[in-house]
Amino acid sequence: MRQFRYLFQYANLNLLKKIERSEFEVNSLDYFQTALANRVVTKKGIYSYLGTVPSADICVQVADFFTRAHGLDWIFIAGRSVR
Repeated sequence: MRQFRYLFQYANLNLLKKIERSEFEVNSLDYFQTALANRVVTKKGIYSYLGTVPSADICVQVADFFTRAHGLDWIFIAGRSVR
């Protein structure tokens, strides 16, 4: 708790709010569909390959989506960026 209080004073709360409330484009939904279709679930985690993605950010967004699934210890989302 002490470490949290110490580090909290350095947190950029505006940036954290933007991250928590980040939005994505409607065309990004196709990558969520791909992630669900290609998912491999193990006892403790989930893996999915998205193929070619416009940006690595979509992998982060999909991984964040999977963090809401109960019982997963790890999440691995991969894709190949065109950049």
